[in-house]
Amino acid sequence: MTLSILRLIRFLTIAILPVAIACGGSSDSADTPAVASQQLTVAAVTPEPTATAVPEPSATATAEPVRSVLDEGPLKDRVARFSDEAWNFLVDLSENYSPRETATDEEAEAAFFILDRFVDIGYQAGLQLFDFQLVDDEVEPLTVVMDAPPAVQGMPLSRSVEGVVTGPLIKVGFALPEDIPVDGLAGKVAFIQRGEITFEEKVIRVQEAGAIAAIIYNNLPGPFRGSMITESTIPAVTALQESGVLLSDLMDTGEVEVTISVVIETFSSRNVIAEKPGTDPEAGTVVIGAHFDTVAGVQGANDNGSGVAVLMTLAQEIFESSFPFDLQIVAFGSEEAGLRGSRFYVTSLSVEEQDDLMAMLNFDVSGTGDFVELQGDPGMSLRVRNYGEVNRIRVIRGNLDTGGSDHESFEVHDVPVLFFFGNDISRIHTTEDTTDFINPELLGTTVALGKFALDDLAAGQ
Repeated sequence: MTLSILRLIRFLTIAILPVAIACGGSSDSADTPAVASQQLTVAAVTPEPTATAVPEPSATATAEPVRSVLDEGPLKDRVARFSDEAWNFLVDLSENYSPRETATDEEAEAAFFILDRFVDIGYQAGLQLFDFQLVDDEVEPLTVVMDAPPAVQGMPLSRSVEGVVTGPLIKVGFALPEDIPVDGLAGKVAFIQRGEITFEEKVIRVQEAGAIAAIIYNNLPGPFRGSMITESTIPAVTALQESGVLLSDLMDTGEVEVTISVVIETFSSRNVIAEKPGTDPEAGTVVIGAHFDTVAGVQGANDNGSGVAVLMTLAQEIFESSFPFDLQIVAFGSEEAGLRGSRFYVTSLSVEEQDDLMAMLNFDVSGTGDFVELQGDPGMSLRVRNYGEVNRIRVIRGNLDTGGSDHESFEVHDVPVLFFFGNDISRIHTTEDTTDFINPELLGTTVALGKFALDDLAAGQ
């Protein structure tokens, strides 16, 4: 991605310093490439060296609207202030920086907008740049070479080498040793059934036998995305069971030639990071975060302008506060492409820095609905829910297994997480995801709960 000339000139003329942030795969797992480019900090105030699937709302949730609870609650005035601040930020972001599709110039412009807000508050803040790779979805991975070819659905195997090849299909069963012809597979596209052994074993065996490409078709209905641990030396794709049956039937009537296409694109994105040093060097690091990118063609007011609005309002509220732990406030880029920003953030840390992470609070789809749901660490969740009950705020605990967001990048590294979201996600990834459906008081309520969660973590030190 290329930044606009004006932004590029501005970026290069600001002092840049290194970011100092404390902070296996199975045969059927999703790909997790992360190609690091560089980590940069743009000096702000007193410079010093220094990351889509969304859960369904809980089926047990039967809460009354947040407004009627807050009208009688002790946090009414504070939440009203938080609501106004979050709403004003959200309107500015949504009206002037939408859409913010992953790894586009528009996402970059939004990153600078968020960076400016951090600087205006008074934080030392900067950008963490990263690259990642995605398959070009405009290229058909699997096509039959014939007049009026039938439609066959394919998907590149994760960690397949890039390439476009054409050749005749040959059936090799499960690609077990006894399935490979004695004269090898030179110049052929191996047609393999899923099952018995890993994807990697299948591909390695056929490529060693001389195959120029591999197709692994499903043994069950529906699509699937397979993954290898190491990169193949031939293009490899998966196919639906229905496509496999169709190709098999065609092969029974004569030779079938196919084209396998795996085309990889490299994208550039960035995280926006503000930091607040703690008072105890031994206390570790807490990360609070929200992704700021959107899917294509939408305003993304709820997903996830709302989470960023909560994050920035919380950052403003705690700026003058002291915590024993270091605090990293991160607006993650490219979440919609597979949690790319948060995954890069965590994996860029040393083992010691990862061990120092004591908790991560994530805000995503926080703006529509009547109440807040929580997922994550049972202890943190219980204490926040108790705080809500005492202060007449309706908040319930959801099921962490029902969906995912940037907190998952931390959870896989055994970092305790807490995920805050609103109970109505019906409009996300649609053109109806606009500020028209945002509940400002839900934003303010989430800010109040997030502030308590930080205070609770500090009290436990």
